[in-house]
Amino acid sequence: ATGKDDGAGSQAQAAMSALCFAKAHGLPYVHRPFTTIANAETDMATWVRTWEEYFNIGAFERQLGDDDTPVIALDRLPLMPRADPVIVAAEHYLRYCNRNGDAWERVLPLLRAKFWENKQRQKTPEIRLAIHMRRGDVSAADKTVAKNFTPNATFVNTLTRLKALLGSKAPALRIEIFSQGDPQMFADLAALGARLRLDEPALATHRALVEADILVMSKGAYSYTAAVVHEGLTLYDPQKYRPLQGWIARAPDGSFDEALVARRLAPLLGRG
Repeated sequence: ATGKDDGAGSQAQAAMSALCFAKAHGLPYVHRPFTTIANAETDMATWVRTWEEYFNIGAFERQLGDDDTPVIALDRLPLMPRADPVIVAAEHYLRYCNRNGDAWERVLPLLRAKFWENKQRQKTPEIRLAIHMRRGDVSAADKTVAKNFTPNATFVNTLTRLKALLGSKAPALRIEIFSQGDPQMFADLAALGARLRLDEPALATHRALVEADILVMSKGAYSYTAAVVHEGLTLYDPQKYRPLQGWIARAPDGSFDEALVARRLAPLLGRG
């Protein structure tokens, strides 16, 4: 992936899609390390290095610049002589990943192995239910980004239904809302027993989403990349990126296939 200058989730998703595309075609993936990432919470060099090590997509892979193989745009490939080795580049390969029903699934074990290669899992006896509510850069009032906004009522309905399914069978349940903004914006979720974790560091929030037993997504690459690495029960918020096999889609009102979710919850409930 040629690299962009937007957020960490978007750039990681682009790199992941390049890996998907390469593996689908039996080709080696060449990793282009991050250079600039938006919304830096530290100096840029530290910010870039932290996210590079966090996603760890380049682990075990050839790096861009390891040799002098020329880089050409994907749409220029038909013009190149077939015998000449080249590195093909595009901003991302997400349209391909949407069309190919196995593109993501083919590389999930590899992406997860890379992610956990340099980390320790944080275990807890509680069942962790993490809800990501995208708010800081989207709102219903701003029509340019309103398509990425999911209203509170949708999350309230999802959480109400999940709590009913878990009932008293959950040995210990920790419900956390990860978002940005004033606590009053999330009073309806707090009333359902959710702990508000607002305006926390982006990387720590992403890690908490990954490690949750149950993840309720928002729209966007930040939530999507957490769900790709996440190995628990994932409730997908319909968006322009397709759901992976095994994710359970929510309706626009936040409802979902409760019988299916109940079956998927059974191993969690018996964990204690």
